[in-house]
Amino acid sequence: WQQVKDPQARLRICEKALVQKDGAVVKRALNLLITLLGTAGITFSELLLDHLIDLAIIGSSAAVRNQVFDILESTVQEQQG
Repeated sequence: WQQVKDPQARLRICEKALVQKDGAVVKRALNLLITLLGTAGITFSELLLDHLIDLAIIGSSAAVRNQVFDILESTVQEQQG
């Protein structure tokens, strides 16, 4: 993660990690995704948004679902300006 400096590349890494079945990997990806929120120039892909919505509905725990809702809420607020 620290070797990848480009925020869009980091976003793609998170996107790929979110499809993993391993709960620890998903939690780590969500934590890293949160660090990217508010970064200028990043855009969530439709695929990433789909993954997040799926996790919000069927996430492994309430904590994961709440974290996803926070990410989605922040993303919507940024889009609205």
